[in-house]
Amino acid sequence: MDIIRTMPLHRSRSGLPCFWECGGGFTNTGRAQLVTSPTGGPKRAIYIRTHGDLCNGNHALIPVKVDDCLVSVDRHWDRVSIAVERITDIDGDTATLERTDDLISYDAIQAAVAKSEDYHCRQPHYIQQLFEEERPTVQAEDNIMDDVGELVVLEEDEFNDI
Repeated sequence: MDIIRTMPLHRSRSGLPCFWECGGGFTNTGRAQLVTSPTGGPKRAIYIRTHGDLCNGNHALIPVKVDDCLVSVDRHWDRVSIAVERITDIDGDTATLERTDDLISYDAIQAAVAKSEDYHCRQPHYIQQLFEEERPTVQAEDNIMDDVGELVVLEEDEFNDI
């Protein structure tokens, strides 16, 4: 698609170009903006706001580079508008975004919609730190292996009959 726009960047203290994960929901409306990797995976935030006016505001500062994606959601009642834009150029304090039809992770889209529905949202929804905390422990992995039954080996003739 050829829908191109420019958007102002934020800079970290060290000068990295960044975008904020921001937004949240009101009673009947909501909006959200998430930053993802080129494939739609979560990115690591360098700053997460925990104090001040957080309601539907900026929650996590995430460094970006060319080919990263922004997922934007605008919600009015049950109607949800989703836009996926790819960063095509970073020039000074502006980024050039181009709307894309490329496939990205469905988790990113779900997180953006959930953020737009989160009433007076006060925290990030799709950053790498959240997913690192949810890794299964070794004990949980052992328990999963206990549920696996006995290995059954089928001969080629039996496999074709199935």
